[in-house]
Amino acid sequence: MGQACCTSECGGLSDEVTRESHAAVPVSPIFGTPWVERRGPSKERRGPSKSTLTPALSLNFPMKCVRVTTFMEFDVMPSYGQLLAKNLLVEPSDNEAVHFISHEWLSRRHPDPDSNQLRRMQGVFLEILEGRSEKLFSADDWITFSKGTSIGSPQRSQLAADESAQRCSDTITEDTLKQDIEEGLIWLDWSSIPQVLEVSEDRVEQTLKDQLAAIHSIGAYLDRSSYFWILAPKALHKDQKTLRDFSTYRTRAWCRLEEWANLLSSSSMMPLVVTEVPRIATYSSLTFVLDNAGRPERGPCSGSLSCCSAGHSISIAGERKSIPCDKISMQSVLEK
Repeated sequence: MGQACCTSECGGLSDEVTRESHAAVPVSPIFGTPWVERRGPSKERRGPSKSTLTPALSLNFPMKCVRVTTFMEFDVMPSYGQLLAKNLLVEPSDNEAVHFISHEWLSRRHPDPDSNQLRRMQGVFLEILEGRSEKLFSADDWITFSKGTSIGSPQRSQLAADESAQRCSDTITEDTLKQDIEEGLIWLDWSSIPQVLEVSEDRVEQTLKDQLAAIHSIGAYLDRSSYFWILAPKALHKDQKTLRDFSTYRTRAWCRLEEWANLLSSSSMMPLVVTEVPRIATYSSLTFVLDNAGRPERGPCSGSLSCCSAGHSISIAGERKSIPCDKISMQSVLEK
């Protein structure tokens, strides 16, 4: 999940509230306007979209990333504060590839306490860096990812052709993907957004403001990103002792919002779904929209929220406080 930190979760406001995947803001209707040009592999086109079809999203908090080369050395996912203290956070330049990683948290106090997700992501990156990316995709999934076209039933063929025609002709190659990992940056909620969990009481208020600013910047972060990864290998939730995987990822409200936001953003990146199986899966925007059409129960606000299960009450710096429902925050993000 790319987990933006709302007041009720993933900011470390309480060890009683399960954090969860957080989100970005959809910025253009899926069929209301032509597809914006898809960001391809060429260096000069990487960076914030220059399209005039959608207004630029405001950046209320700087986009803080960690280099992939640094990420590959981690034994445990470090927090924003830990990376900041070691001067390991950087802001992307116009020509740097950014890998946006979305995931579901696996405990209340840390998103990946046993490093299951971390090791899986490192393993995928290592395969690509060692020139074995072709082993990670089926033939159809590679076409979907690299060209942004739908591979599916004959009934969808005309829509798929229209979808492909509205995208740019650039294709992501294996060499491009390898280079973009070698030289790229990673945006990951726990590491890129300030966490209240690790600050002293006198800094809680300012950290909360920074969190909220980051939440409202995630749409801009996605627009700036080059790749969208869903990291959802099967793993045990540390506190609830329940299995989490791609199916549970998609039940979380913030995860849903983030997934939709990516597909509706000006970047419209083909998601790279990393699970416990060896191969990476992907799907096109067309496939996603058609599969979810007429299914309001799959919408972001119909997903699970930890604030609701916690009774909208959490402990901040030892004091019990009421919090608003995250649906209010989600609506606020969407209105951006």
